[in-house]
Amino acid sequence: MCIEKYDIVKVFKYGVEDVRDDLIVEIPFTIYINNKEFLTLTTIPQFLKELAYGFLFSEGIIKSLDNIKSFSINKKDFTARFYLSTEPSFNHRVLGSGCGSGIVFYKESNFSFHRFSDSYTISSLQIISLMKAFQRKADMFVKTGGVHAASLATPSEIIYFAEDIGRHNAIDKVIGMMLMDKNPLRPYILLTTGRISSEILKKAISTHIPIVISRAAPTSLSVKQARRVGMTLVGFARGERFNIYTGRRRIE
Repeated sequence: MCIEKYDIVKVFKYGVEDVRDDLIVEIPFTIYINNKEFLTLTTIPQFLKELAYGFLFSEGIIKSLDNIKSFSINKKDFTARFYLSTEPSFNHRVLGSGCGSGIVFYKESNFSFHRFSDSYTISSLQIISLMKAFQRKADMFVKTGGVHAASLATPSEIIYFAEDIGRHNAIDKVIGMMLMDKNPLRPYILLTTGRISSEILKKAISTHIPIVISRAAPTSLSVKQARRVGMTLVGFARGERFNIYTGRRRIE
């Protein structure tokens, strides 16, 4: 459902080859809130309910599932309809750095609302082991090269996993999985294949995640914000190595 085959031409230095290639399916997914069109996300047709729940939660539109009076999803026209107990008040909109230039809802001052304790720790070997397990689960990336992956994990195992064309979407999907599983907010570790920008960090903060680990790089603003709230930020976690940008005290 998420992968389609297309005829393409591969070009080499000394010739060409006609082949069938796997491409990731992209769809527009529109969310309505209280009968009003809220926004459209570009995504893949997988875990759409989880994406909708996770997005509304990570962007502060809902505080918990108790805010939702009813929810329906139409997988034919790719729409989701939420009826909330109160009319949502939206924070300042920012044109994000993610795939599709997604809109996010926050102000920089939001990052000072929570400071993480130092009690949650992980070892260097656990980081390396988690990232290897994380990469082994990325089936659609192996087949198409066209998606990002995200996971919520403990130091010893991956709990929730999702892939999507957008790194923001993949993270919202695993947050949605956690919410739908009716798991209380707890210290999880966020694993991602994508760049750690300030919007990604905001999602981690809103979900009370003290440790973020990525195969890619953080931005300067995300490092500053992580230091401000006491998070651990790890980048370029590949193979047997990684960089610690902030929160060294949590890594044993």
